[in-house]
Amino acid sequence: SLPPHTSSRVSLVKVRRHNLAGTVYQSSKYGGVDDSEDGEREEGWKQLEEQMFRRWELFAVCYSKMGDRKLTCDAFVESVKAFPYGSSGLGHLGRSATPSSAFSANASTKQLGGIIDRLTYAATCELFLPLAEVSLLTARKPGVITDEVLGLLLERQISTLEPCLRKDSMQIILRGLLRDALSVYKATVIPLHRARVLLKCMEFLLKDGDANGGETCWTAKHLCGEVLQLLAVEDLVHDSAFVPFRLQHTVAVHLWLRLFVYRSTGSPMTSTMSYHVEEACNVLCGLVPNSPTETNPKTKRSP
Repeated sequence: SLPPHTSSRVSLVKVRRHNLAGTVYQSSKYGGVDDSEDGEREEGWKQLEEQMFRRWELFAVCYSKMGDRKLTCDAFVESVKAFPYGSSGLGHLGRSATPSSAFSANASTKQLGGIIDRLTYAATCELFLPLAEVSLLTARKPGVITDEVLGLLLERQISTLEPCLRKDSMQIILRGLLRDALSVYKATVIPLHRARVLLKCMEFLLKDGDANGGETCWTAKHLCGEVLQLLAVEDLVHDSAFVPFRLQHTVAVHLWLRLFVYRSTGSPMTSTMSYHVEEACNVLCGLVPNSPTETNPKTKRSP
């Protein structure tokens, strides 16, 4: 039998030969067809496209067996870039589903989620790469990967690293990924997507000891103000599927603010805490039929 290291290299050579064989096959099969065979040709390329991301994943597994973590991560990134976003339905899910639902919708999206988890953990916790080499913002492909889908990829990376928040330098990476997600989710186009990430920013800020790194936009007051402003947007052409989450987000922002106030000091603390709890309760009461108290979540008074 071959030594483990030699066996891994032989496996990698086999994968490369398999990829080359697929390329030669497509070239020989479709190199001289006429227009009447376009349908068959398109079907062949569609199958090749759907297999390509799995081939890159196989490359990553082979590199991992060889012990080369950097090449493993690089191959996983290429797998994400080669993923068939159109045929998998992820493009539609980006406009209508939460990240957890999108990455459990079918076998392909589940596989993509696993790939993102593995490359993100390896890049941050094993290779300690900088943000620029961790963030899947580099996977942006105009016309192929929409902003909604790119945001889903970044949100998946964030959820992967949340359990590792206390590790060295993890706060910097997570803050950068959140910032990248916000740069993708434009307030004027998909405000509810952006509000969801801003709520995650508030959660991160609280867990990180309310340290904003000197950035004025990373304060509870600023984040809360932007979330409430986004939740009041009427024109939700691209975000209509997330309208049912508007009340949930409104409750969440008041409860997060209540926790921030609880950690702060000052004489108005008790009254401000009561205000945010009352606002959250008013929104929840509005969901109960025949409730004596119903408050429009867009209407807010000053604490």
